[in-house]
Amino acid sequence: MLKAGYRLREIDAGRAFALLVVVHVALWTLVPSLAYHAVPKDTLEAIAWGRLWEFGYDKHPPLAAWLAAAFSDAFGAVGWPTFLASQLAVALCFWAIWSLARSMLDPWRALAAVALLEGIHYYNVSSQIFNPNVVMLATWAMLSWTSYRAIRNPTLANWAHAGVWAGLALLTKYQSVVLFATLGAVMLSTREGRRALATRWPWLGLAVAALVVTPNLAWLADHGFGPMQHAAKQLDLEAAEPGSSAGLVKALGFLGKQAASVLPALLLALWLPLRLWGRPVFDRRNFDHVFVLALTLGPLMLTLLMAIVANTDLVSRWGFPYFSLLGVALLLFFTRPLESRQLRTLIASIAVLTVLLSSGLLWAVRAHPSPPYRSLFPYRPIAEHIESGWKQRYHTQIPYVAGARWLILGASAYSDEHPVPYVSWSPVKSPWMSEAELQAAGGVFIHHLKDPQADAELLQRLRARYPQLTQEQTVSFPYLNDAPVPAAQIWIAYLPPRAPGD
Repeated sequence: MLKAGYRLREIDAGRAFALLVVVHVALWTLVPSLAYHAVPKDTLEAIAWGRLWEFGYDKHPPLAAWLAAAFSDAFGAVGWPTFLASQLAVALCFWAIWSLARSMLDPWRALAAVALLEGIHYYNVSSQIFNPNVVMLATWAMLSWTSYRAIRNPTLANWAHAGVWAGLALLTKYQSVVLFATLGAVMLSTREGRRALATRWPWLGLAVAALVVTPNLAWLADHGFGPMQHAAKQLDLEAAEPGSSAGLVKALGFLGKQAASVLPALLLALWLPLRLWGRPVFDRRNFDHVFVLALTLGPLMLTLLMAIVANTDLVSRWGFPYFSLLGVALLLFFTRPLESRQLRTLIASIAVLTVLLSSGLLWAVRAHPSPPYRSLFPYRPIAEHIESGWKQRYHTQIPYVAGARWLILGASAYSDEHPVPYVSWSPVKSPWMSEAELQAAGGVFIHHLKDPQADAELLQRLRARYPQLTQEQTVSFPYLNDAPVPAAQIWIAYLPPRAPGD
């Protein structure tokens, strides 16, 4: 409750929350839209993938890619629609946390719990790049809220709702299994969880989740579980030596990066009346307390344990969805009743931080970009050039574009004709197509020339593998916005479509 002479009503907290979300979405959609000349490569990858409408891709499950393509094509643009999609995912995360916090805290402390997330870069400056990590913010938060509600009130509707979000979480990123494991531990270790398990509804929720993910599981089986191989490569499992002390070093490094990520939120929390020097309010018999503590720490602890035991590498961005309940935990365990003065100071501090972050992004990306100038790479001019070149020669839309991953995914995403990308001329990296399809329909080959010896060896191999290649040329494409870097030298060649009857 709020003191200091202000009798603020519950509806005022709701309006304040709505204002927070609207300002957040508007600002963090506008700022990257102004900052970027070329969309970040992860987003371009998602757009190009999503337009294929497959049930899986060589690195990730499909949900983020589908959303990137749907937003881009619905608005007919590459850029601001995906920045908007990112912030809508953050907004859905905020709403889920607000709903969960309202079940445990008064409205104003619930608002503060959400507002503190603005102090974690995953929810603002890092959320500009639309990819599975950003979508996980929404799916994890929604699964957390719906699972809490289902355990508290085990009904058909509640568990079906939780099952849908469990399925969507797995369709976002397979990393979601660590959240599943945490929720399972909560259910087994609490009286409320065991009581819910004694009903038939959790099993219905499990069936709903299985129904949602079945198409992707079938796709994985048909394509040799390629994304799992990608995950193993990122974890460096082949080089890992279980039991090595190096695993502890990797875990501590990951933990240090996550601590740095949440430090601004912790500093913002100092404006609140924290019980830092007293015993925190925690009751292990209170389900709300156990649930919040488990979901705040559980996924992080499981990730660290994996690194220590299996000596695996950890990527700092894997911490993206781990901290959505951090504000709830701080307000639930460490705060005394809020005063209006403290809440106003918190909001003012968040406003100052947001101005600094958004200005910094505009300065770093728009005003003073630095090598390698990814935000200025000429994807669109390359896409337009190969489109017109193919149409002049063969009078049809370009069917395929083949080459290194980021170059062709960017060209495909910016192309109005949406050619299918053939990544590194490899069916393994392009499970949505076959070599035979490329040979029949033809396509454009492109390669960014950087290393004379390596480039010459690659082109020699391509000419031997595709003797039909024709119209080879090297075209210079200046970087956007007069970037102080030599123009990109792009080798282009055409694989003619096979004549009928050949």
